[in-house]
Amino acid sequence: MLVYSQKTNEQLIADSSFGWMKLYSFKGAKAPRTIGTRTFSIAQLSICDSFANWMQASYIPKGTIGDVRKVIMPEIGLYNKHQQFSPQGYGATSYTWSLYMKNGKPTPIQETEIPWGITANEVPGHAMENLCTNGDYYFFMEETDPFENGISKDISEKYDIKSLPQFKNFHTTHSTASRFDRNAAFVEAVLICKDNKLPFIQVTVADLLAKADYLIKTEHENKLKDIKEKNKDNQKSIDYFTQYENDNYQKALVAITKLKEKYRGHMTEWAFIPSKFGYIDFVNGYDIFTRTKVEETSAAQKKFPVYKFAPGVVEQSKQDKPLWIRVTWYWLLSEERTRHMHESIINNFNFQYLYDFFYNSEKVKGKPYQPIHSPYTKEISAVREKSVAQKKAMQDNSVHFFEDFSTTPPGQKPSDWYSETNFQGSYTKVTTVLQEEGQWLEVKGQNGLIPNNLKKPLPQNFELSFDIAVPKDFTWGAKAFEVYLGTEGRYIENGKRILLRLKPGFSGRPGETSLHTNFGNEYPAGTNPYYEAPGFSNNKDINHIKITLTKQGEALTFFINGSTVASITKALPASTQFNWLQFTHSRSDASTEKYYITNIKITKL
Repeated sequence: MLVYSQKTNEQLIADSSFGWMKLYSFKGAKAPRTIGTRTFSIAQLSICDSFANWMQASYIPKGTIGDVRKVIMPEIGLYNKHQQFSPQGYGATSYTWSLYMKNGKPTPIQETEIPWGITANEVPGHAMENLCTNGDYYFFMEETDPFENGISKDISEKYDIKSLPQFKNFHTTHSTASRFDRNAAFVEAVLICKDNKLPFIQVTVADLLAKADYLIKTEHENKLKDIKEKNKDNQKSIDYFTQYENDNYQKALVAITKLKEKYRGHMTEWAFIPSKFGYIDFVNGYDIFTRTKVEETSAAQKKFPVYKFAPGVVEQSKQDKPLWIRVTWYWLLSEERTRHMHESIINNFNFQYLYDFFYNSEKVKGKPYQPIHSPYTKEISAVREKSVAQKKAMQDNSVHFFEDFSTTPPGQKPSDWYSETNFQGSYTKVTTVLQEEGQWLEVKGQNGLIPNNLKKPLPQNFELSFDIAVPKDFTWGAKAFEVYLGTEGRYIENGKRILLRLKPGFSGRPGETSLHTNFGNEYPAGTNPYYEAPGFSNNKDINHIKITLTKQGEALTFFINGSTVASITKALPASTQFNWLQFTHSRSDASTEKYYITNIKITKL
């Protein structure tokens, strides 16, 4: 029996839009809510409803399933007492979960949730808890680089919120995660403020050193008190630990005195720090501005501005209108589910409406929220007429599979194929190749390129052939192109399989190729799996060869441009039948590191 698809459960999930667990269409709050000493008004809770509705109108989870939860904060406990000095925050967070198939049904995988949050009055950075005293709330706005390996200009223009025109009027950061920390190494953050002016007080060097001075004295007093309480029946221990703490205190005083002298000429400048600091840093003689010893010269590392809330901000945050709004989400360029969410947020979500709704209300008065682009609009892929070669193959009963990518317009993903994206977030695409006929598939670091319409199993005896080419100056030694033929209905790295690898040589020298099988110790018999690939180099504008692999009984024969490269008489059991075909280029680190393939053909022998 032939099966006309080789999609795995993972592919079915990745290609499907399961959407939301529930579309809520919240209508607004009916009553206030209280957390601790804070009461959230009906108007504030209704804003949570609006945020949730706007999110669901702008994004449909793909390859995942999503839900939306309303948020009010902070909830103050034993370990976050500093939050008593933070503003009253409220909003909504959507989460999407990865899925797996359970009894044929897509099921969420716990603890894989990825967040997107819209919150009024949320602290936009990392709290410096030990400085949040006497009504003060200090924090610093740390940034990270989600593109640490570098990205091309076209990728930056497509994905980087710092370069996208729709965010030019807003304050944007690539922030290390604070509230979302389990599955989010960083979050994109868009801060919506009146007139795009940060409503926070930037802290000077003098201010921060004064607060540090207070920290040292307070921490010392608390430690002495703690020593007495823990050792109240042991005067000897009290004396010992008190002396130890007094020595530490003197070291801290020396450090803060040196810091004041060191920065005497910079007291009115803005304070920038690389990370949080505490009492022990002064005891150990560190410079809080550089993370080196006070006596050492400054180390070259990232530093971030320090802010504090203006007096009265907690009271002001109890008003019905947000003081500011923070939109945060996590994503990875190389991960399809989070990249789809990122694309939806940056292209669909109406940030300008969000701003106008609260800070320029006349502009949107009477106008309901509408996303910039509806996520419910499906992209219709164009289909071109089949080539003469493809029409001929369809009429030939000996041809089991044929693909020359003629039906897909250049620049688009190939129809009826699945592939993961590369580290730049790009799919494989159909293209034309200089001086070559027909259409080709460009494979540039995409892992797992799979023809979904391959009939399974393959004929017991068959010939697999395809054309492959690389551009001039393909980096010698870069990652190989791989062809995987497996007996299972999915990729299994160490399963029963044939693995063919190819990569070009340089300056006209032959390339390298290998042919491995994995069918037990007696297969293959007496062969060297490594060979030269004649004619496959990187010196021509396009370096093009034709690959042919035949399986006949136990034998495998490997040809390049019609010439025999390897002939293995006992390569695998004669009865072997294959149920999986996959092409892979695991990584591309340069513009020329790409392979072109076409005319993929499997013929019954």
